Order: sequence, then C-alpha cells, then structure tokens
Amino acid sequence: MLSEEQIEYFNIFGMIILRNILSKEEVWKLNVEWDAKLMTTTDGGDQKEKKYIMSWPNLGPETPYTGSLLEDPRVNEIVESIYPNGYYGISCNSVSKAGETPWHSDSDISLFQGVKVVTYLQKLNGDNGALRVIPGSHRYPLHDEIKKNKLWNPGVSLKGKKKVDDTSADTNGGLAISEVPAFICATNPGDLIVFDLRVWHASTGGSNDRRLLSMNFMKQATTPEEDDAINKQVQLSKKTRAGRAKESFTKPMPEYHPDWIANPDNRSKRQCWIDWLRGKGFF
Repeated sequence: MLSEEQIEYFNIFGMIILRNILSKEEVWKLNVEWDAKLMTTTDGGDQKEKKYIMSWPNLGPETPYTGSLLEDPRVNEIVESIYPNGYYGISCNSVSKAGETPWHSDSDISLFQGVKVVTYLQKLNGDNGALRVIPGSHRYPLHDEIKKNKLWNPGVSLKGKKKVDDTSADTNGGLAISEVPAFICATNPGDLIVFDLRVWHASTGGSNDRRLLSMNFMKQATTPEEDDAINKQVQLSKKTRAGRAKESFTKPMPEYHPDWIANPDNRSKRQCWIDWLRGKGFF
C-alpha cells in the first residue's frame, strides 16, 4: 500500500516512481515472454525493419506471467491506495517502441480518472528514452493549456505558427521534446511508474526496442457524470487499441483472450472486472 505521503505526492504531481518492486528473476521472465511474442509481430523483431511501435495484449496463454501482473497484489494495492472506493483492471499490454514519443496524454476528459502502472525492461535516463512527465498536468486548466499551446506538436510554435526549415529565422518555433520543462523518470528494470492517464508525457532518445509494459486501471464511477466520462474514454481507448493491433499483427487476436474471460480459477476480483468490461462493451 502507498503511504499517506505517497498518495499526497501522487495527487499533487499526477505520478510517482516506486523502486525495486519486481525482482531480477521476474524481469527475466518478462523478457523471455517478450522475445517470443515480439517475433510474432509484423516486424518479426527485425531491428532494420523496426516500425514506430509494436503492441500486444498479455491476457492470454502465450504470456502467462506478464498477464498475471494485472492482478498481482503488489500492483493492485497501489491502485487501491489511490482509488479506495473501487477500480477496474482494464488491460495489460506490452509495447516495443522506436524513436521519440511526442507529448500526449492518455485522456483529455477532465472527469475521467484512471492510472497507468508501467515498467521498462531497460535502464533508462533522459538520454536514452526515459519517460518524461509534466508534473501536475492531470489538473485543469493546466492540462488544457498545454493542449491549446500545442506542446504535443513540435512542428507548431507555442503561438500556433508553423515552423520553417531555417529555425534561425523562426524565433517562435515549436519546442523539441527535451526543451519542455519536465520531470525525467529515470528507472531501472523492476521499478514501477504510476501516473494519472490525464498527465502529459513523452520520451526522446529511445532505442529501436524500448520495452514498456503497461497496465491500465479505471476508477469506479460515483456519479452519473463520472460514468459518462468513463463511457467516452472507453470508446476512445477501443479505437486506439484496435489501430495498434492492426499495425502490429497481420491477423490481430482479441485483446481479451477467451481463457482469461472464462476465469477458470473463479477469481472474484477478475470476475468483477469481466462483468464490468462486458457491460461497457469491451468484448
């Protein structure tokens, strides 16, 4: 569980880093399953043909250990600390990235609340692709100010003018990712980063196979307005996941494998999530 100080830190800044949660053996298991799955993607793990992003779900028999982390008590206790009144496990996805990740948030819906718990399988810092976040950018109006000023588009200046090739002639040019004031989440394998899905984040300097495991959770709605926000987020997320699946696989498999949905061990928490996911149209 997070301490009161850690919860306050998260609420203020919209993120927190937790060190040495996974052991070296667990990181090794993740890499073994990762290597096998990456070979089945459209790039087949060929670094010369590397696309910007390869992504796949882990809730199936091919990645049993990776998928188990969505229900791991260590992970769930973190989310429960942030959302003590209830939450739902949404996804457990692996992402192999290449190059830069532009500034973006995973949600622009102010009343929506969700967190992403991520771990990188390489040692990362500001020079080789570590996650960068703008602290407090899950709060409004700061979140919308960043969107309005187009930090997410380096080709557009803060005043909305298009950049020109000769940057010396464009004093109002857009900022490079590294020029935006941000917190660099330097991490080692086994560390977890937890951040609000509305936080603006990016990365730069990453290699051709920057390995990211991400688990998404949504806060249980307590008002009709929050439930409407969840419904909007669900529709946006479904489109994003479907697009990535088509880019990564010739014949994409279902994100939620039938074996996981069958819940053969009758796990009560998973069944609660399954019922909710079904009701929201995830399946």
